[in-house]
Amino acid sequence: MRSRLIPLIVIVIVLSLSLASTPSHASAKYVPKAADYFNYHQIIDVNNCQGNYCPYSDHTVTDGRETMNTAYPNGTVAAHYNYSWSFSNSSGYHSTGSSKGNFTYSSSTFYYVKGTDNQTGYVNPTVWFYIDNTVPKSGTFELLNTQMTVLDTNASYQLASQSRYVQSIHGQGSSTATSTPHILGMHISTEQPGTLSDTAT
Repeated sequence: MRSRLIPLIVIVIVLSLSLASTPSHASAKYVPKAADYFNYHQIIDVNNCQGNYCPYSDHTVTDGRETMNTAYPNGTVAAHYNYSWSFSNSSGYHSTGSSKGNFTYSSSTFYYVKGTDNQTGYVNPTVWFYIDNTVPKSGTFELLNTQMTVLDTNASYQLASQSRYVQSIHGQGSSTATSTPHILGMHISTEQPGTLSDTAT
């Protein structure tokens, strides 16, 4: 419903990851291990209203952590999620909440297996935080309901949460998740595999 009312949704996601592994740009595919985890800070701004819905806007901030509890030999990973959120809009409404639970996903197919990490509005069966780090330049993969193309496998990107630059995989895709098509760009850190900064505009 909201995608009809508001033509542009801007999403910024920053994940800070702690993983013991080989760098993501190495030839071997990174496989999650028990005790891997990441923290993320997500901002969703809904604006650029049209017609009777102006001058509506809203702002959501989410902070969370996902922890890999067990990595099974068949590629299934058992994980735990925990996040809290704060929502406000231009009408003065404000609310907060939280969510936590367990889920499993496949590190070979990138699909959720049992349950999900309860990301609001995200219905794709593929996980949103893990990709195949061996996809070459010009190769494609699925992320956030969008087919992404790898533009660079060794791009420098500023990781604001740590005030430094990291080497990353840079991908881009075109999404029609809202009524106005937009470009989705992302960087996956190759120094901390899986670290993601994702911007949809």
